[in-house]
Amino acid sequence: MDRPESESTKREPVTAQQKSQVVGRMSHQQLATVLTDVRLPSAERLAWAFKIHTYLCEHVDPAALEDNIDQMTDDLLISALLSLARVTHTLNYIVFRTLLLFTFTTKSLKSVARLGIIQVVMSNLRRPQEVQCLRYSIGLLHRVCSSPHCRTVKVLSHFVHQDAVTLWSVISGHSEVSFARLQVLTILSSMLLTHKGRQALQRAGSIYAVLDLLAHHKRGSEYFSKAELATLHMLKRELVFWEDVDANGWVQVVAKRAQIEQRQLAHRAQKSSNANW
Repeated sequence: MDRPESESTKREPVTAQQKSQVVGRMSHQQLATVLTDVRLPSAERLAWAFKIHTYLCEHVDPAALEDNIDQMTDDLLISALLSLARVTHTLNYIVFRTLLLFTFTTKSLKSVARLGIIQVVMSNLRRPQEVQCLRYSIGLLHRVCSSPHCRTVKVLSHFVHQDAVTLWSVISGHSEVSFARLQVLTILSSMLLTHKGRQALQRAGSIYAVLDLLAHHKRGSEYFSKAELATLHMLKRELVFWEDVDANGWVQVVAKRAQIEQRQLAHRAQKSSNANW
């Protein structure tokens, strides 16, 4: 007959927070070694990414959370997370959700952008993804591209021609990510800030993609919010401008724009004068 289990031998269930405490006792190099150990199953390495996420989120106070993130910000650890993000797995969204936390402070955001998050996310978006992974990867890219600390030529020049094609396909081919449509449009607009990005947009036929989406909205077959429409019209205006610059030269286009603005000002002044009369 089996003996009843004594109180001393009973074990309490281990919570996720208790499991994550081991992260705080490990060095950045030790964590990076575990995350990049190809001998471990992908699921186990992703479980470590989840432990890091839980450890970072253990503080409710925003200031304490930011301090925790800054303490964990290390090039070796972030590079290991980026390497793990390239692994194809159903639970891959876990590592993107963890990386998203590293965009909440200036220090960590700069580190993530410098180590090549754009290439990793864009490579991930070229493959079929679960909705959760799309949500976190697009949100991560949007945080980088909309930050004033990362809107630089050095960071945004990581975009290539294929990336513009991929982003337009996300908008037109994934109805389930309509919640992230404005984020994708913002990412596309950030590509206008560099010569390489503008070339990528032009080669991807972005002006036709914009006109097609605006036509869908006008026909009522697709609905866009005011913010989305404003971004689409801005993209249309900027793309037409830069195509004009490429065709006619900067000086001629600027002079033509100045003439148009002068005529508009004269028309408004005349209209105002007539109204007062």
